[in-house]
Order: sequence, then C-alpha cells, then structure tokens
Amino acid sequence: AGSRAVLKGRLFAAQGAADRAHEEWEAAIRQTGTRAAVRARFERTLADLKRNRIESDRAIMDLEELRFDWRGGDVEFRALEALGGLYAAEGRYLEALERLRAAATHFPGHPGALGVTERMGEVFTALFLDGAAAGMAPITALALFNEYRELTPSGAEGERMVLALAERLMAADLLNQASTLLDHQVRYRLAGGE
Repeated sequence: AGSRAVLKGRLFAAQGAADRAHEEWEAAIRQTGTRAAVRARFERTLADLKRNRIESDRAIMDLEELRFDWRGGDVEFRALEALGGLYAAEGRYLEALERLRAAATHFPGHPGALGVTERMGEVFTALFLDGAAAGMAPITALALFNEYRELTPSGAEGERMVLALAERLMAADLLNQASTLLDHQVRYRLAGGE
C-alpha cells in the first residue's frame, strides 16, 4: 500500500496535481519505518522545494535526516545526489563534494553514478576555474583542492586551475604551499618540453 501511494504521488505530481501528490505521500509517510515512508519523504521534500513551500536549508536538513534514517539503495543515492546539488547551489562546496563523492563511492553500480562523478567535476571546475573559491581563504582553497585533486581536468584547463591557485597562495605569502603545489604539477601532470 505504501509503495503504491508513493507511485501514485509521483504520477499526480507529474500531472500537476501537487496537492493530491502530497496527500498520497503523507499516507505513505504514516507507515513509519518502511522503505515506502522514506521514499515518500524524499519525494515530498523535493516537491515542496520545487513549489517553494520550503527553503533549500530546510530541504537540506530533511534530506540529511532521511539519509541517516535509511541506508543503502536508490533512496540514499538520490538523497546524496540531491544534497550535492543543493549544497553547490548554496556555495557550500565542501559539503557538495562530500555528498557527491559518497554517492559515487558507495553506489558505483548505480545508473546515476557516472552523472554524479561528472557533477563533482563541474563543482570542482566552478571552484577553481570559474572563481567560486575566490571567497575562500587561500589555505582553505588549497586544502579543498588537495582533497579532491583527482577532479583536476587534464590539459590546459587543469594547468590554468593549478597556476591560478598557486598565484593566490603566493599573493598570500604562502610560498611553501605554492611551491609544493607547483612541484606536484611538474612531477605528475606535465611531460616533455612542458
């Protein structure tokens, strides 16, 4: 009955009958402790966010709670994926990358895992190429860069990213950190005449 209510809620939502969708999800949620109740909470949270019935910080709180209430499976993956997007939209890049990494790491066989990995790369690029990390303290930006270094794109784009961060470090008189960053670039990323 609970799974049917979740599906009916999704159908109503797709048809634009948001109030009826909400009723179905609420019915499923009342079956506490079931997978259907967790799925309904997930659907309701995203629908409420889309309809501006809740703010993104409330959606984040609800999804964080939900992912601890039910571990594993599609619901946790989708919650982590949604959290990654919400955190990134709010400029909370560390949390965004952490949630997206958790989704990719814990659910490597999920059909959406590749998309999550691509989203991580987009967040990383926004941070270090598009200037989103400019508001961070240089040492914080370096720590975040080092934690997710594997997301550095290859080629000229990755080189620009590393050089921009090194310049920020040098401007902040963090010469040892800039030197270490550039040394890593020379040893592991550049080849030949470069």
